[in-house]
Amino acid sequence: MGHEIIVYRDRQVIIHDDDLETIRNLLLAESDASYCSELKSFIQEWEQVGPGVWIWNDWNAFFAADPARERSFKLLLSRTAQRIEALGSHGVDQPVERLQRKIDELQHLLPAR
Repeated sequence: MGHEIIVYRDRQVIIHDDDLETIRNLLLAESDASYCSELKSFIQEWEQVGPGVWIWNDWNAFFAADPARERSFKLLLSRTAQRIEALGSHGVDQPVERLQRKIDELQHLLPAR
């Protein structure tokens, strides 16, 4: 199994492909429910082209230190974490605790504002 290194500004998160794919799908589902079209477009562009090889919009380019986008994405991550908790082990293949931890790490990529 491969992994991706997500970098934003001076921070990074290492995340396994399967976890990233699951989180991506849950983020898309939550963005549908929340009507977050701008974020949905950003997330839809994430594509795995091989083990540990993802192509997508550069986080630095998408967020460009835009506090509104950062806040919106943090909120979307938070809602996704709630969705994972509600689904429990019946709704996802990966351990719920590991997915929650990775979502927390993704939230910490973005500055607290």
